[in-house]
Amino acid sequence: MRSVEEKERDEAHLHVLQNNSEVHPYIMMHKELLEKQYQGKKKSAHWLIGEHNRLFANWFQKTVSVEMMENAKNVSETIRWLAGNPSFSVLTYEGYLVDENPYFIKERDDARVVQNSGVSLVSKTVQIKVDVQKSEHESEGSAQPIEPQGAQPSEEIVTADTS
Repeated sequence: MRSVEEKERDEAHLHVLQNNSEVHPYIMMHKELLEKQYQGKKKSAHWLIGEHNRLFANWFQKTVSVEMMENAKNVSETIRWLAGNPSFSVLTYEGYLVDENPYFIKERDDARVVQNSGVSLVSKTVQIKVDVQKSEHESEGSAQPIEPQGAQPSEEIVTADTS
């Protein structure tokens, strides 16, 4: 468990709100409200998005509170929970399992001398030897992706041991 700063908490809350389908009608309502409020004023679309992001969570909380007072039965449990203020305390994990495969946070992985994603593949290669006798032979080896420092997750360097 760790504490987060208000800015980090608010950014996470906004991200959750913007990615929940039940909140989408509220997002549209708030954007329309801002467009009407600043209609005729020279405000760029970029500025309106920033203003929406800055104000939405508080507006959403107030709007849901009014709806709850008017008719609580019409407000879903999900909307009720999302309209509340999230906690400054968050659970943290060193890693997680997906389909029985372990994944660890970057800080934990950086503390290790060797990072091993556990991904490997077996390959067959054809080698042509040029010496007194020309010959071909197949060899089997394995390859494991190695993520160099500073590489993006989509970048992948593969080394192969075919000896």
